Amino acid sequence: LDAIVCSAPEYIAATDARRKEIYWAAYKDGRRVDGPHVNAPSEVVGQIFVGEGAHKYGLAPHATFPDVSIFHTLQQVDQPMYLRRPDAVPTSER
Repeated sequence: LDAIVCSAPEYIAATDARRKEIYWAAYKDGRRVDGPHVNAPSEVVGQIFVGEGAHKYGLAPHATFPDVSIFHTLQQVDQPMYLRRPDAVPTSER
């Protein structure tokens, strides 16, 4: 989500999370101020949406997509961030 760039001062970046949900985060002046979260699109309120999830679920008819030229400036993340529980678990944990 942090990689989705927008020139608007405040916006919500959204990407498809499957299961009719989106991963989203709110940004102000290029900094994340809320999220990341996973919700149904109807539960997310905002004025300007950007990203593939915004387009897929009709949150923004002309959604903006990431500007790949900025990827080299993103911080490396050592550990993944999981926003929901896994669907599959080892048999021993059932």
